[in-house]
Amino acid sequence: MRRYGADSATIAARMGLSASTVRGYMRGIAAKYGMDSPKNVVRLLLRGH
Repeated sequence: MRRYGADSATIAARMGLSASTVRGYMRGIAAKYGMDSPKNVVRLLLRGH
């Protein structure tokens, strides 16, 4: 996510996935870490944590 940017469509295009797949993975990551939104995961990653 950090490498490709925070936009799921951009990530999907660069990785050869669908945007909905990327959003699903992001939701799963958010749930795993107890965050209420995938956007919070992206913010955390972009801050370098």
